[in-house]
Amino acid sequence: MLKSPHHITIRNYIDKDADKIAEIDFMSMLAYRFNGDYEPENIFCAVDSEYHIYGVGHIVADPTWSVIENNNMPADYVHKLNLDISLNEELTSSENIQAELLICLLKRAKELREKYLKKSQI
Repeated sequence: MLKSPHHITIRNYIDKDADKIAEIDFMSMLAYRFNGDYEPENIFCAVDSEYHIYGVGHIVADPTWSVIENNNMPADYVHKLNLDISLNEELTSSENIQAELLICLLKRAKELREKYLKKSQI
């Protein structure tokens, strides 16, 4: 978890977040609830102590990532992870929330990449 000076915590997604996320980004909520490609450890929510969601971001594998364990791919084949961030425009929020979500997402992407250091990735 990462806490901002504004008492907002960045943490992983939990099921009860879905309804609040639907108010910000309905399509992401559907993906989180019903698409197994979106794993809670790859989804981050910026929440305050009153459980308001200021933003949400996720990492999801690009189709190029699905073949990362295939050793028959060319050495220069690029394996990608995609990320997206949605901010709650109804709440007063700073640019720091987007930056903090991005930091968490990039840290998680780095963790995923470390398993495949010899592969080309973006």
